[in-house]
Amino acid sequence: MRTRRWLSTAGITTAGTTLVLIGIAGIFLPILPGVIPIAAGMTILARRFSWADRVVTGIRSRLPDRAR
Repeated sequence: MRTRRWLSTAGITTAGTTLVLIGIAGIFLPILPGVIPIAAGMTILARRFSWADRVVTGIRSRLPDRAR
């Protein structure tokens, strides 16, 4: 059970971090979108890390109701 939880945490962290890094690369490379992978990565990381949840919550509070 403990190993399964560790693998879940590692998978969430790896997937979220990978998407954020792809998004950062996409800001500088013209063939990749930048904002979409960053948003997706932060949403995934928010499932596990409170700092990412605060960032996502702060961004959502600034969006109009139609964008939610």
